[in-house]
Amino acid sequence: MFVPLFDAELVHQRRNLFAWGMLCMASGGVNSSALAACGRLITHMTGIATRVGADVGRWGLLGEYALVFSLFILGGFLASLLVLSRGPGGRDGERTGFFVLFAAEALLLGAVAIAGHRGAFGPFGQTVETYQDFALLGVLAFVSGLQNAIVSVATGNMVRTTHVTGPATDLAVFLAQAVSGGATNRKTARRHVRLRIVKIGCFVLGGVLAPLCAARLDYLVFLVPIVPLGVGVLVAFPRERRSAPEESAAISQNRREA
Repeated sequence: MFVPLFDAELVHQRRNLFAWGMLCMASGGVNSSALAACGRLITHMTGIATRVGADVGRWGLLGEYALVFSLFILGGFLASLLVLSRGPGGRDGERTGFFVLFAAEALLLGAVAIAGHRGAFGPFGQTVETYQDFALLGVLAFVSGLQNAIVSVATGNMVRTTHVTGPATDLAVFLAQAVSGGATNRKTARRHVRLRIVKIGCFVLGGVLAPLCAARLDYLVFLVPIVPLGVGVLVAFPRERRSAPEESAAISQNRREA
């Protein structure tokens, strides 16, 4: 049975809140960069699914948007499959798979930036719904699905980093609980409120910073989200250092289980 790397306490630790914020900033940057590049948002699967329905009768466009949607799911599926197949996870679980997947995400963003800069996706910001645009959106959808699934699996579905609709709804619910609940419930609700505010604020910040760079960088703007992505991974995913008593207890537990 797979055990998430981050339990409820670890998810809400300050350093990990910072890490989730950095990953949301990266995703917001990817989303706004896609909008600047080809006039379409990419981490917003609700919008992509809506376009699939709206394009009934225009079967070429419908198929292209359906492919983009499918690539988001494929990225999440492959990421989850790799992580879940590597062992039980947990605090001492194998973390190599997570680093490999995040590295793959960074490499794909780098490849998009370089390929676009060399003309593979057409003129930056001047095309909408061309085949080059859908090639770009397909890769970015795969990358977004990859990131969302990695973080979701690692945190036991407590954190997702590529969209705002769910966190905004959670923020409203937990704000209500923070106002109306008992003392214990209010304390828990405030932690959840803080997490959602960090995620939403950082997503918006990433969406602001990337377009500021786009005018000068064109497709190289897709290199910008790699920075907060790397920071978030390096903060949250290295194995924790334990105190001597904790390490001794873990060794004893492993021996008993063996």
